[in-house]
Amino acid sequence: MLHVIFFITLIKKLIFTLLETKNKIKKSVLLIDNDKITHLLLQEILSKKIKLFCAECGQKGIDILKKIGDSIDVIFLDLFLPSESCFNIYHEIKQEYPSIPIIAVSSASISDLRERCISEGFDEIISKPININEFRKTVNKYIS
Repeated sequence: MLHVIFFITLIKKLIFTLLETKNKIKKSVLLIDNDKITHLLLQEILSKKIKLFCAECGQKGIDILKKIGDSIDVIFLDLFLPSESCFNIYHEIKQEYPSIPIIAVSSASISDLRERCISEGFDEIISKPININEFRKTVNKYIS
């Protein structure tokens, strides 16, 4: 009888711990951008409830996705990575993770790139320097 009481108590604790852990799960954002200042800025902008993963190049971003891809809620991809085509990176990511939204980030004129990004399949495009309110609104749109 004592074993049964102990077992039931153990199960109750396990269920409570699982429910508590579920409520603490953070949303995740992946930033693929070679600009360290952008990494620091976005870490400051995002709330403590959002985990930011940063990659300086497309391949490092893909490596992060291979490890934790299913837990990433949205990706921000710089359009001007040195020696890499952001469009190739975009298509490589979408091939493996089609449901993850990808937002283009660019310091170039948005009007010049908007049509190309939309035709390639990007979900949105935001400009640098990053407007804090616009960025927060975009993140919340995709993680809510």
